[in-house]
This record gives sequence, C-alpha cells and structure tokens, in this order.
Amino acid sequence: VRALLSDMPTRLRRLAPALLATLPAFAVLAYFIHLWGGVVVPRYQQGHHGGYHGWNPATAAFFLSIVGSLVPFYAGFVWDGLRRLMRTPMVLAGVILLAVVLTVVPETTYDASVGRKSGLWNLVKVAPVIADHTSLVLLILAPLGAVGLASLLAQVRARAGWIYLGAMVAFVAAQTASPQLWQRYHEPFVLMVLALMCAEAVGPGRASAHGLVRTWRIAGPMLLGVAMGGLTVWTLATSREARSLDTGDFQRSVEFEPLRSGDDSADKVH
Repeated sequence: VRALLSDMPTRLRRLAPALLATLPAFAVLAYFIHLWGGVVVPRYQQGHHGGYHGWNPATAAFFLSIVGSLVPFYAGFVWDGLRRLMRTPMVLAGVILLAVVLTVVPETTYDASVGRKSGLWNLVKVAPVIADHTSLVLLILAPLGAVGLASLLAQVRARAGWIYLGAMVAFVAAQTASPQLWQRYHEPFVLMVLALMCAEAVGPGRASAHGLVRTWRIAGPMLLGVAMGGLTVWTLATSREARSLDTGDFQRSVEFEPLRSGDDSADKVH
C-alpha cells in the first residue's frame, strides 16, 4: 500500500496518458451500450438464453480453480514465492480462507441449466459434492490457485503486481456477468497471465534457481504444451464433421417465439 500511494504527483502524471489511451475502448463500449439500450446484449436482458440466467456467482472460484489446475506445471516459478508466503503464515492462511469462502458460498456443482458445464465442470460432475452445494474439486483447486497466484505476486515488482491483480479482478468481474461459466472463456487469459507473471518472477536481478526447481521451470511448461497439443489433436480427430446451415436453418436456430397463453415462461428459444 505504501508503494501504491507514494510519490503521488509523479504517479498522476503517468496516470493521465494511460487513461487517455483507454478512451477509444470506452468509446466503443459507449457505442454498444447505446446500441443495446444497456450494458447487456438484448437477448440476455430477457433473462433467458438456452435456460441460462444472467450471471454466475461461482466465477471467482472457477477462475481460481482453472489457475489451480495449471499451477503444478509452473511450480518451478511459484516455489520461491511460496517460501516467502510460508514465512508469513497469517497471510498464507488469509489467502486460503478467501479462496475457500469464494468456493463454499455460491453453489459450485455441475449444472448445465445455469451455464456450469464443459471443461473442468465435467470433472466436477463425477467427483464428490458436499451437501449438494460445494464441489470437492473446486474446494481443492481454488485454494491451490489462490496460493499459486499469491506466490507469484510475492515475487514481482509492486507496480507489476498491482497491474496483474487489477487485470484478474476485472476479468473475473466481467465474466461474472456472463451466463456461461465455461473453461474456454477463462483458460486463454489465465495462461497469458501465468506466463507473464512467471517471466516477471525470474527476470533480471533475480536469484538463479538450481536442481529440481530449475529443471521444472523448463519441463513443466513443456509438458503442459505437449498435453494441450495432444488434447487439440485428439479433439480434432474425434470431432464430428462440420455441416453448413442454410439461411433458413440459421434463422430458425436463433429465433424467439412467444409461447401460447398459459405457459409459465415469456419466451423460448428454438
């Protein structure tokens, strides 16, 4: 906090051009808000899209769980920061407690009707669930992801750490508003952030690693790359043949049609 609030005149001079650089993005956002009549796409404003509701309170836990599933491959970069965290047990306990709370408060079970399906949710579907409410998979992976991120943040420069933390909080906030809590929406961002933070953690002026830690810094990401490449090949090889839809088929696939009187819902999707 002291680092963030020190030398405010210099910080404000640097902040001004940074804010100006974001104005085009805000202009595009304002255009979409005008176009949609709000901050949500019209088809989602009705609260119905394939049965999904408008937001997912389990997003933070899911995000941390995606990180937790990847952290073992980056353990060589996480290790030094983890040792620092272990010297401050109250901070480490606070990180774990926050992840546990984010996981047990919202429902984190598999539920395709509210967008919790595919990817990691397929493992959640077959794994034990606590009180029909909390996934044991997320309860393990979310704290692991939180500790991994905290360990990396403990190694980067204060300025870079605030940027990474702000980006992750903003990403989770944006994804929370989405009705689909899918791994493919989270994983690219997580992989990019982990790569950048790991590079920062071992940048110039950092102590050199030795032994297994040094080896795993190379082998871990390589194994992850090979695994993802293999998964891509397998998915392409086993996927069904793509079929083009004519205009009529496409229109019928996205068309809203009022229900007959007496039905409970206002709309349904064909």
